[in-house]
Amino acid sequence: MGPLWNKGRNAADEFAMGAPSFLPPLTREMAIFFDPSAPDQADDRSVRGASAIEFALVFPMFVLLIFGLICYATVENTYIGTQELAAEAARASVAGMSDTERSSIVTTFISSNIGSYTFLDPKKISVTSATVSTSPSTYQVNITYDMSGSFVYQFSNLLPLPSPTIHRTAVVLNGGA
Repeated sequence: MGPLWNKGRNAADEFAMGAPSFLPPLTREMAIFFDPSAPDQADDRSVRGASAIEFALVFPMFVLLIFGLICYATVENTYIGTQELAAEAARASVAGMSDTERSSIVTTFISSNIGSYTFLDPKKISVTSATVSTSPSTYQVNITYDMSGSFVYQFSNLLPLPSPTIHRTAVVLNGGA
C-alpha cells in the first residue's frame, strides 16, 4: 500500500476516514497535525537544527552540574572520612593508661586504618592528641588533612570550593574517669 496522499484524496480526508473504530474519529485539524507533508508542518531540517541548538546550550550546563555533584561528593566524603577517623582514633585511645600510651594508640590506629577510607591519603594527614588542659578527664584527637592535591581542586576556577585544609577534632572521656 502506497502513501495516503497518492490515492487522489487529501491526506487529512484519508486520516479522517481511515481511523480504526476503537479510536475517536480524527478531526481535520488532528489529521493535518499527523500529516508529514502538510504545508503547516515545519521543515524537518529546522526542527533538527533547533534541537541541535538546544542541545548545544543545555549540554555544557548539564555536564557542569554532574561534574559539580561529583566534586562536592568527593569533598563531603573526605570531610566525613576525616571526622570518622578522628572519632574512631579517640575511642581507641581510651584503652591507654597514660598520655604517651594513648598517643601511641591513636597514631597506630590511624596509620593502620586510614587505608579503609577511599579519599584519604596517609601522606597528607597530620595527627595530634593530648589530654584537654581545661578538663583532665578528657582526651582530644586533632586531625588535619590537606586536600589541595586532590583532583577536585584542579578545577577550583570552575566551582566554588571550600578550603582544601580540613581540621577535625574528637574528644572522649579518659577510661576510668
